[in-house]
Amino acid sequence: MFGDQLPAAVKSGKLPVSLLDDKARRVLRLVIANKMLEPDLRSKGSIDVDAHAAIARKVATEAIVLLKNDGVLPLDAHRIKTLAVIGENATAVLARGGDSSGVNAKYEITPLEALKLKLGVNVKILYEPVIPGMSRSPMTRAQKTPARIPRKMQRR
Repeated sequence: MFGDQLPAAVKSGKLPVSLLDDKARRVLRLVIANKMLEPDLRSKGSIDVDAHAAIARKVATEAIVLLKNDGVLPLDAHRIKTLAVIGENATAVLARGGDSSGVNAKYEITPLEALKLKLGVNVKILYEPVIPGMSRSPMTRAQKTPARIPRKMQRR
């Protein structure tokens, strides 16, 4: 109920005044908490600063789950000579601008680039984009395959 319907709904009792008061109170609480009525008192925000990138890196690092480690990780450039990286996702750029869920990343590094930077020139990295025996990796195949909508769910 919006606009012209609201007063009539309250007057008729269809919309309890207590409910309307509760919703107004919630909106006003946010307005006051964010100093929206006092713009001079509001602190200025920032977008895409180094501090945000540092927080994102920290969160991503802490969110990594390792189910089993037999002493292989973290990778030690002094202990390994050659590393095989298999799959197209090693070079995939995943942060994209546009769409409603797009991200305009300040910078992005692929897993393969990160490994090269971390391990340096002393470790030979062998990269194979395709899993042997498959034409494309399952993730890439899913990304490139158009969604199929069952006929009974299509609009007519």
